[in-house]
Amino acid sequence: MRLKMPLIATIATSLMVPTFSTLVGTSVSAEVSAAAASKLYADIQIDTSCDGAACASSTIAESNTSRKLAVLADGTIAATFRTTTGVYVATSSNRGSSFTTPVKVTSESEEAEIAASSAGILYVVWGTAPATPGPDAQSTFKIAKSTDKGLTWSSAVEIGAGAGGSMHIAVDGDYIYGVNQRGSTFYRSTDGGATWTSSTLGDARVFADVHVDPLTGNVYVFTDNPTVRYFSSTDRGATFSAETTTSVDVYYSVGGLTSNGTDRYFYMVGSDSNLERINLNDNTVETKTVEADQGQQTRSLAADTCGNVVTGHKTGSDLYFQYSTDSGSTFSTAEQVVAAGDRANASINPNNGDVLFLYEKSNKIYLTTYSGVLAGSCYAITLSKSAIEFSAPGEVQEIVLTNTSSAAVSLSNITISGTTFTVKHDCPASLAPGATCKVTVTGKSAGSEVLRIVAGSITKAIPVKMGAIAAAKPPASGGTDNKVYRRLPSPIGKHTAHTVLSTRAKRTQRLTTQSNSVCIAVRDMIVTIGTGTCRYRIVDKKTGATVLSRSAKVTKKYTGTGTQLTSVGPVNFKIASRRMIAGSQATIQEISTQASNSSRVLLLGYAASLTDATAFNYRISEYRVADVKNLLRKNGVESPISMRALGVSNPISTKKTERAQAQNRRVEVLLWP
Repeated sequence: MRLKMPLIATIATSLMVPTFSTLVGTSVSAEVSAAAASKLYADIQIDTSCDGAACASSTIAESNTSRKLAVLADGTIAATFRTTTGVYVATSSNRGSSFTTPVKVTSESEEAEIAASSAGILYVVWGTAPATPGPDAQSTFKIAKSTDKGLTWSSAVEIGAGAGGSMHIAVDGDYIYGVNQRGSTFYRSTDGGATWTSSTLGDARVFADVHVDPLTGNVYVFTDNPTVRYFSSTDRGATFSAETTTSVDVYYSVGGLTSNGTDRYFYMVGSDSNLERINLNDNTVETKTVEADQGQQTRSLAADTCGNVVTGHKTGSDLYFQYSTDSGSTFSTAEQVVAAGDRANASINPNNGDVLFLYEKSNKIYLTTYSGVLAGSCYAITLSKSAIEFSAPGEVQEIVLTNTSSAAVSLSNITISGTTFTVKHDCPASLAPGATCKVTVTGKSAGSEVLRIVAGSITKAIPVKMGAIAAAKPPASGGTDNKVYRRLPSPIGKHTAHTVLSTRAKRTQRLTTQSNSVCIAVRDMIVTIGTGTCRYRIVDKKTGATVLSRSAKVTKKYTGTGTQLTSVGPVNFKIASRRMIAGSQATIQEISTQASNSSRVLLLGYAASLTDATAFNYRISEYRVADVKNLLRKNGVESPISMRALGVSNPISTKKTERAQAQNRRVEVLLWP
């Protein structure tokens, strides 16, 4: 069987140079030494635990038929694998130095693929095994998503049926595109995977893959049989062009798309030493040379929008990789990743240029991170975010630029391609080595534009988007009134929210409270939840010094300042337990329905006690509030959720009876308009 391995999902981010032919400024020899490849973190195990026990028979098979790595816009790495008990995901926020405990996505032990949106949403797709195996057997494809970096996952949504056991997907804001293994059916969602439509592309092939250009929104479907053919769409997958047929054949193929908004290439390589570079602007094909893959289904490939290409292969029983910094014109000598490895996936971290290799060895899953491999290209300037996607109008997002080179870099131009979004920055004309500066972007309405940062000979192209779903939400600032309070008004109302810091202070300070029974600090706001005296401090997070110390009397009378919040619930719990009382599922469902229409959610967890506050009471309230958040996420609530564990404070009743104390074992839910 000929199998096709697609690009690891690096195309959702954009780091570019004016033309691919001038990426590094100097020519690269036919064989570049790989001696500079440095293992930043080596052989970090991913499958450390599954459901509290050892993971059984972990695998990333088939590694060349589904993407097992995704990198979020903030650089978080997400890896998926399956065991005999289901599909799992683990994440790393420290460049692969360590990973979270794997979280189960589904109990169906099927081949899965992972992808990420620029809004930080993770998606996992898989196909259920057909009743009768075979190349044309019908699988049912499903998708689940996580809005909290893989900590919790939604219930599966059925995409549709199709031939082949695996599916590839590409994500572009609210749009998700899929193609089944045989390439006969194209699947499309315009609402973040909630609903799906399908259309027929043509006759069945051996394998197919789908990619999206994050800068233009163009969609491409590539197939091989083994002759490589492809379709393109300029209207977000609503319609496709006639099929374009190339003159090249690829066996056991893997592909990757790279685009800087003007130049577009698609790379395909298989088991032999020919890497095919397809120019999507004029449909010409050039054949380049890499090491052959002796494992056939162990080829991997990743490309970024700087013109860097990384390809992995197997020689004997060992796994290797090569890289190119000149759009695949030349490749380095082979660098060994691991001896006696089974299979691997490759990716490039678009924030800093790290080369990532997820590999399987003896039914265990590991990641090795290489730094400095691509340092000579566009990663002299690194980004805290490689893409921006707004969740509501009025939201402000920030990108931190860091000069990682040994010389000053001129910042000659920071612009955005349209007028839908507003850009400001504090970057100097010349950024010193090791120095940082900030670019802030404000979302106003639905749209898709490109933020371009010209740094010396480097041009960073960053996709900036706001989808229709986000644009329909209340403004991000709508959770509080427009006035900024250096001192809280007195009196103030129960269950109201007030901003308390200036715009400038929001970037440099944090807020804490001293009276949790009366007021709660949520980011840059105070939320009053009871009556009494609210005391708060604004603390400089760098020095720890108190900048402001204020107090205000909270009364039952609502005076009209601030925003009145909606209180729903509560969710009640059994004594000394995180188990909910009977009937709580209906309460959770009702809360989920209302929370889905809110711009922000605050969860307040409490415990009951006939004595003073104890560590146990605080911990049990922490467990309870976390459990409610997880249930809201599983029910599809995507609004930002803040949590506060408050122990025995703010009791509903102080009577020393079980009936009275049962009211205090609760999680309250406050909803912003």
